[in-house]
Amino acid sequence: MLIAFAVPMIISTKIGQQIHFPKMILLQVIVLILAGIWAIGYFFSERPRIRRSPMSVPIVLFLAAAAVATVFSMDPSLSFYGKFRNAEGLVLLLVYGALYFLAMQVDWSNLRLIRLAQALVAGGVLIGAYGVLQHFGWDFISWNKVPFTLRRSFATFGNPSLLGGYMTLVMALSIGLYLAAKKLGEQILMGAIVGLSMATILFTYTRSGWLGSLVVILILAGVPLVRILRKVDVGRDLKGFLKPALALTAVIVVVGTVFLVEPIIRSGSDGGATSPLSAEARFTIVGDSSIEDRVEIWKSALFMIASRPLVGQGTDLFQLRFGQFQTLRSAQVEKASAHAEDAHNYTMAVASTMGLLGMAGFLAVIFSLIGFGLSRRSYLVSKNRDGQEKGGVGPPPRKKKSKKREYGRQLAEEDKPDYKWTRMVMTLAVFAAAIGYFVDVSFTLNVVGGASMFWLMIGVIGGLYSREKRLEPASIKTRDSFAWPGVIVSSLVVGLGVYMTLSWLVADYRYGLAKSTFTVANQVQSKELAFQARDLFYEALELNPRMDRYMSDLSQFMVRTAVSSNDRDFWREAEIANNKGMETRPLEPWFHVNAGVILMTKSRGNSDYIDDAEDAFKKALDLYPNSARGHYFYGIYLNEYQRFPESREQFLLAQESDPTYLDNTYALGRWYQLAAARAEAGTPDAGITATEAKAEAIDLFEQVLDSQPDHTNALSAMEEIKT
Repeated sequence: MLIAFAVPMIISTKIGQQIHFPKMILLQVIVLILAGIWAIGYFFSERPRIRRSPMSVPIVLFLAAAAVATVFSMDPSLSFYGKFRNAEGLVLLLVYGALYFLAMQVDWSNLRLIRLAQALVAGGVLIGAYGVLQHFGWDFISWNKVPFTLRRSFATFGNPSLLGGYMTLVMALSIGLYLAAKKLGEQILMGAIVGLSMATILFTYTRSGWLGSLVVILILAGVPLVRILRKVDVGRDLKGFLKPALALTAVIVVVGTVFLVEPIIRSGSDGGATSPLSAEARFTIVGDSSIEDRVEIWKSALFMIASRPLVGQGTDLFQLRFGQFQTLRSAQVEKASAHAEDAHNYTMAVASTMGLLGMAGFLAVIFSLIGFGLSRRSYLVSKNRDGQEKGGVGPPPRKKKSKKREYGRQLAEEDKPDYKWTRMVMTLAVFAAAIGYFVDVSFTLNVVGGASMFWLMIGVIGGLYSREKRLEPASIKTRDSFAWPGVIVSSLVVGLGVYMTLSWLVADYRYGLAKSTFTVANQVQSKELAFQARDLFYEALELNPRMDRYMSDLSQFMVRTAVSSNDRDFWREAEIANNKGMETRPLEPWFHVNAGVILMTKSRGNSDYIDDAEDAFKKALDLYPNSARGHYFYGIYLNEYQRFPESREQFLLAQESDPTYLDNTYALGRWYQLAAARAEAGTPDAGITATEAKAEAIDLFEQVLDSQPDHTNALSAMEEIKT
């Protein structure tokens, strides 16, 4: 319940990764501690028991496929720990597996189902309320960077699409609690929470969230319809669902009306100062470019799958390997400097990183989940003790005066109609939550805040679908002989795991300090502060040496500072950091681009480095063919050694990949300006006349000035051409 309440909510503004990393840390610590407690209970219980579920088989197959993909990964260490931000490597997948196992071991009585749903919904209320406040412009948290406009809610998830997926889970469980409520006050409260969750999903403006919530509503309405069609007890079923259905319809109408009318009210209240979002704009807010972007990313994922179909590129290596398979159109839409973090379809992401084996394991999990939803053992038909179908699952009529009795005891009386009703609607809500989230991540990203809730729901369903097996006396005797060694080993594993997890948290705190210190150092041009930031980066790496982003950012900062200051000390430090990065992550293209820049600088005083610089640029472009930055720096290198036709080709490739990359646009304009001068001097390049070259240069400089009117170099170049 602590996981359900706290993990999606926790964030931190004191570390480098404000959103997903704190969630991952908290989840791992809680799961490790719970696993240790369960192990101690298992070894010292008088009647130890383990629950077994048919759903465990596909989950074990999925985790086994992830382990195989990690062993045969293009970068095994990165696959083991996971990439920066999402960190969904083998470690986190095993944590999900442990969460499923621990949830499956619980005897899910009605009261426990309700308490779990209440914990998750309570966290969802706080998150959803914050998301609604964001929509209206009231955000009390200072975020590093928020690229989302038009008041799209993202709350504690940093991305509207991710918030939409999580709120789909919250909406499903809040509807379940609403249907299970027995008092009018409880029904009103839960109805309001349902409305809040719906409003938050709407204000994310994400089609995946809307589709997931629609699937939730269809599931929650579909099973009662099946019961009515089966004529189990038509009158009782209709009576049980008619009032809740009408009330929920009223909630949907009210929320939908506010969603459509609110922009008109806002535009009137501010005198038209704020451009309102029309109803049509709301439903196309993601835009055609996002659809095109998804399609291009899916194409790249298919190319990735085709290159290594069986075991994939490696667990959680989608972002690292995406560049090599990215389509040109994807680079143009996303901008070539951006790498897709995920396939925006979890099944395809699994197939590209864990191969077809991993995809088969994951689909088996989903099919077993759907099989549970269609099973007669779940909630479609209740049976009495004689095995006959038993109707009357609707809630009993509310009595004006009822005796007070213990709530847990009331729920435990299985022959009562309200027990059957509560069991059905809460089980149905958990199933709808899991399926709704899966639908959502079929079009967007899968991150720990929502994914942990998904695996928790699967664990609950596994527990509902499980059978308890107690150890035989002989097995208990064997277990007792290993009790203390087992407890000691379990304690050591838990202690080591918690220590490593917390050390990662401290490392990310150092990383956040290093980034902010570097920013200040560049602003005030302080060499001392820059080296303090460098030391903080190395401290972070000592605590978490496998975090790929730390060394990458250190290298980037040092190279950028060295280029702007041309300081020999910065060049030396940049080379040291970049070489360490290439040793750790040889498939990261940015390290090879930086190496080319560093070697190009060294080649000005020593011709022995000329070929090495070119090899570095070529290696970077092999790993990321559509890299605008890679083509740009390679063009600078070729231009420096007067290989003008080749340098122009690289600048044009960079321009094609990312027309908004102003450094390259200016460099290409400068190339045409100098080409015009060479043509006037009688040495034209590739048959370009001086007039044609000047026209191209003017056009490119105008593009730069349109985006950045105070661009000093472009202004000076325009004056030179005119004179």
